[in-house]
Amino acid sequence: MLFSIGKVRVTKRILESPTIRVPDLVDAFERYIHGDWGEMSVSDSLANDVALTSGEGVTGRYRLLDGTSFVMNTFAGVTTVQLPEEWELSQKRAAVTFVDESSRDCV
Repeated sequence: MLFSIGKVRVTKRILESPTIRVPDLVDAFERYIHGDWGEMSVSDSLANDVALTSGEGVTGRYRLLDGTSFVMNTFAGVTTVQLPEEWELSQKRAAVTFVDESSRDCV
C-alpha cells in the first residue's frame, strides 16, 4: 500500500448499483492502493503520484466491462467510493467553498 486510506466510505448509489459488485470494488481497490489510478488522464495520474509525497488527495477512476464507472478518492483521512457524477458534484462544491472563503477578505 502506497498511502493511508483512512476510513472508507461507500455512497448509497454505489451500494444500490445493479452493475457494481463487491468483487469489482475489491479489484479496483487493490489497484488503487498500489498506485494504479485506472482511467485518469496522464496529468491527473502524475498529480496523484506527486500527491503521494506531499500528502495531498489522490483519485482513481475505474470502468467495468459493461461501461459502468466509479471513482475512488482519498482526502483528509477518508477514502470515498462514488459514482463519477457524485465526485464531480463534490469537486464543484469544494471549488465554491474555496472561492467563498477566499473572497471573504476581499473589499
